[in-house]
Amino acid sequence: FLSKFALFGAAPLLLHLVVPLMHAFSDTSTRGFWGAMRDYLGAQKNLVLNYRRVTALFLGSISLLPLLCVAFRWGESKGDISGASHQITSWMTHLVHLGFLIVGLAAAFEFPGRGPDSPEISVRYLAATAGDPYALSVYFLCALSAGYCAGYFLLVFGTPSIHRWERSSALSSALGKGVVALVGILLVGVPGSLIYLNWATRSESRGPALARYGSRMLEAAPDGSFLISDDATLNQLAHASLAATGRRGKVTPFDSGSLSIGLFHAHMAKTLPGRWPALPEKPERDDRVDARYMNLTLTRLSLSNHVSYTQPSFGFFFEAHTLSPTGLLYRLRPLPVRTLPSNSLEASAVSAAEGHLKGIADAEFAPVLAKMPRRKGELIKDFGAALAAQSYSRALNYWGVAARRAGFLDAGERFYRQALVINSNNPSAAINLAFTEYSKREPGKPLPITDALKDLLKPYAGQPDRSLSANGPLDEPSNLTVYSRYFWEQSTLYLQSAMMLLRAAELSGGTPALQLGAARLLAEGRRSDLSSMVLTKIRSTAPKEFLSDTTNHLELVELEAVAAHRDGDFPKAEKMLSDAIARYPKENGPYTALLSLHLQTAMSALRRKETNEYQSHIARGYQILQSQLAVQPTNVSAWVNFGATYMRLEDYSNALPAFAKALEMDKGNVTALLNRANCYFRLNQFAAAEQDYLRIRTLMPDSPFQVHYGLGEIASRTGRKKDAIQNFEEYLKKAPEIPEKETVRNKLKELKK
Repeated sequence: FLSKFALFGAAPLLLHLVVPLMHAFSDTSTRGFWGAMRDYLGAQKNLVLNYRRVTALFLGSISLLPLLCVAFRWGESKGDISGASHQITSWMTHLVHLGFLIVGLAAAFEFPGRGPDSPEISVRYLAATAGDPYALSVYFLCALSAGYCAGYFLLVFGTPSIHRWERSSALSSALGKGVVALVGILLVGVPGSLIYLNWATRSESRGPALARYGSRMLEAAPDGSFLISDDATLNQLAHASLAATGRRGKVTPFDSGSLSIGLFHAHMAKTLPGRWPALPEKPERDDRVDARYMNLTLTRLSLSNHVSYTQPSFGFFFEAHTLSPTGLLYRLRPLPVRTLPSNSLEASAVSAAEGHLKGIADAEFAPVLAKMPRRKGELIKDFGAALAAQSYSRALNYWGVAARRAGFLDAGERFYRQALVINSNNPSAAINLAFTEYSKREPGKPLPITDALKDLLKPYAGQPDRSLSANGPLDEPSNLTVYSRYFWEQSTLYLQSAMMLLRAAELSGGTPALQLGAARLLAEGRRSDLSSMVLTKIRSTAPKEFLSDTTNHLELVELEAVAAHRDGDFPKAEKMLSDAIARYPKENGPYTALLSLHLQTAMSALRRKETNEYQSHIARGYQILQSQLAVQPTNVSAWVNFGATYMRLEDYSNALPAFAKALEMDKGNVTALLNRANCYFRLNQFAAAEQDYLRIRTLMPDSPFQVHYGLGEIASRTGRKKDAIQNFEEYLKKAPEIPEKETVRNKLKELKK
């Protein structure tokens, strides 16, 4: 029995081979069977591990447990001839089957909550809160269990006993007939009730709201255009709507993620010869296209074609492109060269958009709102209507932000109000409207966030990217500042983060500190031309007290020097920083900035094999550090920079004293510890290096990936295989995609053999 049970249980697992086999035999196969199998099983594993375990245990107990109990062939009584015992056992068995029958039937229904704001009680709701609302396997297993238990009662109470010595009394006969009748009623009544209760909902869920949104969306997509989606559902909607409106082949929709796949580019070039831009070079590793080439493809495509997005987007592509609203779509255009992005909406465009979107609202909003939940906690029945409502609201909010940024404040406010009519849970529109009203009373001040606004933001806590994708942009200074920091820290989106800060500064009455932060981000993102524009504006508009502050003045000088250096005027940059050092000899910033300029120029000369220029700049770097240490002997950063300069020259022995000096003054300086550990490692002094790496782990439980690499290498070289594997695995979790990472993967494979 157990062998059959295991074999029949394992047989369905063979279906996991279908997807990898289909991939292996397709023309677009890049991973092969085993690569596809690994990816597929990895996705399945993530689904299982990310599911809430308590809910999974409960759903498993009502679906799998009954089947496991009835699957075993329970033995007869072992010699017990007591009639009472036999009757008790029989009735306990009946009760267990009755319980399983009730659970199996109840699982098919959805029960309302106790109060008006209480969520419903159902398998679907539990599954949705655990991570996946589609619990078809639970419904199927519960139905299977209910069917078995119903058959049990029909068999036990609906057929005469085969034992001649058993006499059935009138009561037991009547009871048997009653049980059979009740089971018959349930078998007819439960499916009938489910059909009655769900038929209307099924009709609602297949309503026309989403199809209507799709056709409205395509009104802004002319023939011959391209339509990009970040969301697979909107991409499928675009395909379906084009087919429904007879425009298949006239507009080309595709998923933005496809741009990273070389075979997709080959397919598009073959399908659209002369229109799809060719890649500068063929992808090599895993058929992945370089991110720069993806951006170049979008730029070339949008210069020669009408290209739109189905929803507002952000990310790497938008460091070189911008979106402008057109109806319910968002037109993609390359950013202007050496100019800050601006809002160029004309009054006529805003007025036309208001009229067009009001017509859509009058025709489409009422039937969509009729399908939306009426009370808090009620599950959405018509997901198509919900997606349509979200998309309409997002577009209106985007138009509101664009109108306000172009100076049409009243129109922007009307767009926000309309966005909240169709989706009152849109936090972006709610905050934008609240700030618009608040700024009339308190111009230039940030909006106090109320509890109601906080509740709207709760579903997106810690995930601003999800909120922007679902609801559209925010246009309020406090949130813009927070989002700017998030996008810079998470994705180094320098231009987009800087633009958020500049907008926050504008809404706050021209706050120069925010403008300076934007200039800093632009300089870090190698957009010195744009950084210079912002710095010029700060010089001309900032209050005198801001400009006279030493910290602000020095940061302005340093950023201006960086911009001059990037523009190729090294002498000007050097003079600006040298003058700052002469004026403020006790400040650290100008020394560090000037040292950085010399080191960058030295490395550039080394790449050009100009040895004399390289040595000249390195020597000048030493002079700068020596002059700084002469007037700032207790400056820890200066000593760290001094040691790091020796490290650049691979002179690790002379770097060690500088780091030791820094650590005498600041024993917990992680940068000094990490650099000293790396020096010890390079000098094969593994014990000393390991001591510093472990010290960093003590100071920083979430230590940098370089620490795990160093500890892994030391453990590997000293024969501690287990420690090496553990540290290399930690390294792979934390390290970005750099060439060194592939080397570590190969080492890990060797260690695990």
